[in-house]
Amino acid sequence: MKPRLRVALVNRLDATDVRVLSGATHFMVKALERRSVSVTSLGPMTSVWMKLGRYVSGAARLIGRRYDWIHSLAGAHELGKKFSAQLDKDSYDVIFAPLASAEIAYLKTSIPIVYLTDMTYAAGKSYYHSLSNLLPFTAVEGETIERRAITRASEVVTCSEWVAKSFREDYGCSPAHVHVVPYGANLDDPPTREEALVERDREVCRLLMLGVDWERKGGPLTLKILQSLLDAGLKAELTVCGCAPPAGLTHPNMRIIPFLSKSRPEEALKLRQLLLSSTFLIVPSQAEAWGFVFSEASACGLPSITRNTGGISSVVRHGINGLCLPAGANAGEYSAQILALLRSPGEYRSLCISSRDEYEMRLNWDLWAERMEKIFIVARDSTVSTTGVAVRL
Repeated sequence: MKPRLRVALVNRLDATDVRVLSGATHFMVKALERRSVSVTSLGPMTSVWMKLGRYVSGAARLIGRRYDWIHSLAGAHELGKKFSAQLDKDSYDVIFAPLASAEIAYLKTSIPIVYLTDMTYAAGKSYYHSLSNLLPFTAVEGETIERRAITRASEVVTCSEWVAKSFREDYGCSPAHVHVVPYGANLDDPPTREEALVERDREVCRLLMLGVDWERKGGPLTLKILQSLLDAGLKAELTVCGCAPPAGLTHPNMRIIPFLSKSRPEEALKLRQLLLSSTFLIVPSQAEAWGFVFSEASACGLPSITRNTGGISSVVRHGINGLCLPAGANAGEYSAQILALLRSPGEYRSLCISSRDEYEMRLNWDLWAERMEKIFIVARDSTVSTTGVAVRL
C-alpha cells in the first residue's frame, strides 16, 4: 500500500468551508482526500495587524485611495510566526499554500512549500480594479510579499497560462517549477453524462448569467447581446443569478434571481437546474483570473459564451466548450455567433457534447488532485532553508 502524503494546508481562512474562496479550497481538500492524501488545515488564523488594516483601508477610501490590508508586511510577519508555531506541533511532508502569499512569506520552516495562486500581484495590480489606485507603500508591501512567497516555494502552481507567464516573466521563475493545473467544477453532486447531455429545448434561447458583480462580469454587454438576438428575430430570454443591474435598469425578457448558496441544498439544486436547462452560460467578464462557473457549465454540458481576457482562455476553449470572443468584440459579433450555432442544430449539439468532454478530461477536481499529488511528491524530495531559499535535490 502506498504511503500517505501528509500535507499541511496553510491559509488564514477556514479552507474547508465551502463558503470560503468560492469553495475552491473546500473542493481541493475533498479531491486530495479521495486520493488518500492526508490534509490537515492549520487555519483559520487571525491577525491583529490585518484587523487593524481594515480601518486603514476605510481611511484610505476617504482620500480616494486603496489600502490592500490582506498584503500588509506587519500582518504577514504575524501570520508567519503563528503558522510556524502550528507546524512545529506535528510532522508533514509538504506545506500546501493555496492563495496564501502573506501566510508563507515569512514562514520559518524546513518543510517544502507548494504555493498555488490564480493571480500574481504583478498581474493583478495592472488588471483588477480592486488593486488599482493603491497607496504607494501598500503596493510595495504587496509586491514584497509576493516575491518572498515565490522564493519560499519549492514549486508554484496556477490554473492558467496567463498567470504562469507572469510567474516566469515578472518574477523570473524557472519554467520547470511553474505548473499549470486547471481547476475543477465546484459542484458537490455533478450530473452524470447522461443527465448533462439531455437534448435542450432550442425554441427559446435561454441565456444564463452567473456572478456577483454586474459590471465586472459583463452585465451591460450581456444585456446588449440579448437585445441584439431579439432584434434578429430570435426568441431569447436572460436569467441573471447572483447580482442585479443598477436600479431602474430593466428588460421585459430579463429576470433576476437572488444569490444562490451552494451550502443550502435547495439552492444548490436550483442552480443545478438552471445549468441543465439553459442554452448558454453567458459571462463576458471585463476581468477574470479563471471563472469557476465555466467549469461548472461544462460539467452540465452547457456551452459558455465569454470574453478572452485574463485566464479565461485556459478554461473556455473557443469552439470546444463554448465561444471565447476577442476582448473588443461587440454585442453584434456575439449574437452573430450565437445565431449561427442555433441555426445549425448539429453544431450546437456537438458543442454541448464537447463541453461535457472538457469536464471529464480536463476540468474536474479528481484530475487536479492527481496532478497535485505528483507535484507534492516532487516538492517532498526538495528541502527549503529557514532563510527562505529553495534547494532542489
